[in-house]
Amino acid sequence: MRAWLTVAVLGLLMLGPVAHALPAAKDYEAVPHTGTDYPVGTVELSLQAGLEVQLHYPALEEGVKTQMAGNGPFPVVVFIPTDGEGSGDYELFSTALVARGYVVGVMDRIPQSPLPVAWVLERIYDVNEGDGSVPGALDSMTDDWAIGGHGQGAAAALKVAGQWTGTGQNLMAPSSVFGLGLHDDGVHLEDGEVSEDALGLVFDEPAVGLLITGSVDEVAPVESNVLPLLNVGMDLGLHVMTLRGANHHQWQDSTGLFSGSDGTPTLTQEEQHAMAATHVVSLLDLTTRGDHDAFSVAFNRPNDPHVLSDADAYLDEDLTAAELLRVNLTSPTNDNGSDVSGTLEFRGQVGLWDGSDWHADARVAEALCWFDDATTTFTGTVNQTGWFSCDLDANTLQPGPFNASVRVSIDGAPVTRTLSLYRGNGPLEPLTPVPAVIVPQGGAAVLQADALAVDPDGLEVRFTSVQLEGANASRFEALLLPGASSVELRDASDVDWLGGALLNVSLSAPGETSPLQVSVQVRMGDVDNPVEVIGVPPTLVFDEDGAQQTLAVGDYVVDPEGMPLQVTVDGGMWTDVGPVRAAVMGSNLSVVPLANASGSVVVSLLVSDGFTDAVQVNVTVVVKPVNDAPRLNQTELLVVLAEDTIVDIDLAPLAWDADGDLPTVSVVEPPQALAVLDVADLTLQVRPLQHANGQVDAVLRFVFPDETLDLNVSITVEPVEDSGSIRLDWVRPLAGDQIEVRWTVEDRDALSNASFTGVMLDNNGDSLTQTGSPSCGPALLDDRGVPLWSVTCDSVWELPSSPVGMTLRVEELRPSSEPPVVYVLPVEVEDMATAAVDDDMESSVGPVLFVGGAVVLAALGFLAWRAKD
Repeated sequence: MRAWLTVAVLGLLMLGPVAHALPAAKDYEAVPHTGTDYPVGTVELSLQAGLEVQLHYPALEEGVKTQMAGNGPFPVVVFIPTDGEGSGDYELFSTALVARGYVVGVMDRIPQSPLPVAWVLERIYDVNEGDGSVPGALDSMTDDWAIGGHGQGAAAALKVAGQWTGTGQNLMAPSSVFGLGLHDDGVHLEDGEVSEDALGLVFDEPAVGLLITGSVDEVAPVESNVLPLLNVGMDLGLHVMTLRGANHHQWQDSTGLFSGSDGTPTLTQEEQHAMAATHVVSLLDLTTRGDHDAFSVAFNRPNDPHVLSDADAYLDEDLTAAELLRVNLTSPTNDNGSDVSGTLEFRGQVGLWDGSDWHADARVAEALCWFDDATTTFTGTVNQTGWFSCDLDANTLQPGPFNASVRVSIDGAPVTRTLSLYRGNGPLEPLTPVPAVIVPQGGAAVLQADALAVDPDGLEVRFTSVQLEGANASRFEALLLPGASSVELRDASDVDWLGGALLNVSLSAPGETSPLQVSVQVRMGDVDNPVEVIGVPPTLVFDEDGAQQTLAVGDYVVDPEGMPLQVTVDGGMWTDVGPVRAAVMGSNLSVVPLANASGSVVVSLLVSDGFTDAVQVNVTVVVKPVNDAPRLNQTELLVVLAEDTIVDIDLAPLAWDADGDLPTVSVVEPPQALAVLDVADLTLQVRPLQHANGQVDAVLRFVFPDETLDLNVSITVEPVEDSGSIRLDWVRPLAGDQIEVRWTVEDRDALSNASFTGVMLDNNGDSLTQTGSPSCGPALLDDRGVPLWSVTCDSVWELPSSPVGMTLRVEELRPSSEPPVVYVLPVEVEDMATAAVDDDMESSVGPVLFVGGAVVLAALGFLAWRAKD
């Protein structure tokens, strides 16, 4: 469909004209005060026309005309009292602002125009120029200032801020405005409605205000003095806090005799001031110091930038007019009422007023756009450089004027742009050539309205009426479908036929007053009937693993026009289904059983002539089972394991029966030596005899229900070196301070080719003198039960001067490349008398323990170690 939307841009409803460059960042001179509270200095200043202003400022010490604090500069706040109060009646609230680094000038009356406020501000800046009114005040104040007030003074502050631009003052406009217990008294409201004068006020960016009142304020109730200012199109974003338990008179230092009645507060004056000051200071930090983090505190967003929350206040807000961000809206523009397409594309860039990199500070930016009343919003995107986009589909709108808005926020602080646009209402444009409609024999075709015409405004084209005419008109049916954007044309005849008729239609779009008339040719398509099923295919029966069979599909399905049949199985030319493989060859179906498979299945075929809808033909296939002979999957089982280990072998994979029968397995003539073989639950367990090695053969017998199979098994047990041991046979004293020691080394491995040397060490690790050569007997084999080799040796050593803690170290050497084996055996002199002729193995050899590669023995109550060097 070709469609174009014409939207004439009339202008911006709110917040000034579209910018063509991102506004310059503000050069804030001060930063938020994070230290301890400043003491308050005070001075009375006189002005022209009898005006007085009491100036409160951050000082080095509290008092009158004390030294100005030196770590400025400080922003300025001009405060307007309510009717009946003067410049000295707001020291308590002023102190709360001064404590956080603000210079507060309290006027003595309510101004009727911005001019007196300008005089006050100029007098305050005279102090900043060093006029001597305040010691140390030179260059202590910034150009950024804000205005606030109480009661009727709050209403006046709002008016002064909105009238400041265009008054010719050479002073900067106030950065923000706040009010305490605003008492309108006819300044902005007339008969409960916002006046035209109030709607005409223009506020400088960031165009935001904070109004704080009390829930028991009976002088200026919030319902009649503050809330009517919200959501009425004022050029000021407003946040309203209604403190629970606060009243009207507690904003001033004391209640005068003629102040009038007020509600009874449940908050103390100190509590009421502290709660309000927290938010007012944050507002001032945001607008006069550029601290974007202060937004969440000033405007009650403690947890979520989109959720207002304060346990101590009722909250209302309308920040539509607030300019809390710099913005450059590049598209759409309102230059010369330019047109945009059916997708209204908002494009532009935003940034913080202080010019800092919001993305680098991990802030969150969002974009939303909507039509008119914002009942449905659409989410856009904002990239890390602040460029945003948000699209609206204007095709859904009726012709005529409408509003479209985009709002971009950073950590919840928004800026909004609203455009007043116009959706055009041009006549429908016919499309050429007019398409003909071909209705299939016995079927139907659908004609879309947008195939005949297009609405230049992008609205949907619909049929308003349809009418068939001509000799064959009665052979068609025309049905307008729901929504009227399409019409169905159906063959109403019971027989095949050729011919046509004329369809006259009326087309329109929302807002059109003159329907478009179009005539469309309707013709019957060529005769092409679907294939017909003339019979039910027989059941194909196979024996398991039987030969292929072929079925001629043309014997059971025919095409009325004689076209060749097109046959598919499972969407393709072949498939494995159940126990068979089915394949299409031309118009024939070939079926062959899969190996060792049986059962029944229905093979579904789709048959057509390639043009009309296919029909489904089912072919039943039965494969009868045939008993299969079991078989072995290998000719021999080879088992290799280490000496003194056990292995379990799963026997199920070794023999297989296609019919699923499981065998019973046993060992035929189990071996009598070397290993024990057991079979349980188709698992063979091989357990060699202790310290035995070698090779043995066996036979596994698999017994199936109809056949028995034997499998040869070869088992090899590989030898593993056994740990040897040493025992002290006896220690015998000889003449001349000598001792004779006999020891025996025993090992499961052969010792016939081993030789031994012995060294006796004293308690310092020094070798004793050996007399003569050691004498070792031949290697002996004890083959009763488990084979055991042994070698016995004798040696003679001279006793040391201190025979306590001696150690016998014996080294076993083999001719092979094996490393030597070392035995270490403690020898106690005190035991020599009893151990000299002790040949009892049971009393002199203790248990053998393994630590890493060492053998540990207990001999004569001491330990001996065997270790490889």
